[in-house]
Amino acid sequence: MNLWTEKISRRKLFGFGLGGLLSIGVGTFFFRRSKNQSLPKTLFFSISEVEFLSAYSQTLLPQESGFPDIEKAEVIRRLDEEFFL
Repeated sequence: MNLWTEKISRRKLFGFGLGGLLSIGVGTFFFRRSKNQSLPKTLFFSISEVEFLSAYSQTLLPQESGFPDIEKAEVIRRLDEEFFL
């Protein structure tokens, strides 16, 4: 039988649809999870402002040993709290 003329049963069609929905759900879950870890959640700043502030803060903080990095210094969180209040 030809591939294009073969009929697909309801069970196969349901399985393909369920598998597709499951793969989309898993992909969305991992995409959102990875994106949330890269940028801190803020109350005042938008995502583009957080990206700009983190890039600008990395240039201002010294890169020498003994100085904290941007995550340890919590620059974005502190600025967000100051602007929110």
